[in-house]
Amino acid sequence: MRNRCAPKGFTLIELLVVISIIALLVSILLPALAKAREQAQLVRCQAHLKGITLAWCTYAQENEQELVFACWDASQNETGTGKYSWVGNVRTLLSGPPDWRVVASEEEQIDVIQAGKLWKYCPDAENYRCPMGQKAGDGEQTHMLTYSISIAMRGNPHGGLPLTCPELQHRKLSAIRRAAERIVFVDESRTTRDDYSVVYDGNDWWDKPPIIHNKGTNFSFADGHVEHWQWEDETTIDIGLNPNRAYSPSELANTLDDLHRLQRAIWGQLGPNIY
Repeated sequence: MRNRCAPKGFTLIELLVVISIIALLVSILLPALAKAREQAQLVRCQAHLKGITLAWCTYAQENEQELVFACWDASQNETGTGKYSWVGNVRTLLSGPPDWRVVASEEEQIDVIQAGKLWKYCPDAENYRCPMGQKAGDGEQTHMLTYSISIAMRGNPHGGLPLTCPELQHRKLSAIRRAAERIVFVDESRTTRDDYSVVYDGNDWWDKPPIIHNKGTNFSFADGHVEHWQWEDETTIDIGLNPNRAYSPSELANTLDDLHRLQRAIWGQLGPNIY
């Protein structure tokens, strides 16, 4: 005789309803989890930048306010040796143009970081890279060095800065005015052989706007604090994502608010021909 108290199994319709509810919950939760993960990586990146910026400040304080060179070439060109750069010769990590892809092993990358003047004050290779840094190109290899220093902080004069404006480049920490407004480190998300620069006296980019965290990137400033900047214009974002594409003057005009904000933070002022 059938036991009327025995539990019944799920019908097919009930099972499908349960599966649909689970699928709906997953579709709702996954974006939230992804956003939380991205926010956590942004915060970790900011902590890394704060650590190396503190090291940058400490180096200057222990060396009569002299800033460490922003790249190996700047040190080489001014002193005849690259040993006064914040990191060693990054060129040894990279292939040639146009892509400058990382070709060195992680051990070789760490060796270059350790060769720099800031290693004494920040002896942890993880602090020199963003957790969202790009892959180096082959396999699972990752850029170990994704931060760069602003050209204005004792960088290497090149296309972004006319050689006739040396006064715009700082040599000493004590000479920096409005330190809370002046960028030191930039999260470029990839290894670069040089410092980070924007054009001083013109409405154009030199290095492209980095796009890493939430349509923007992290910057550290000479007073030690770190900020996340989100680019305002979609054209700025497009330039950052497609750096090899040519842009017309009318397209660049859309980016002026973003560009001028960055120019002020790099150089401390806009060039006389900026409109």
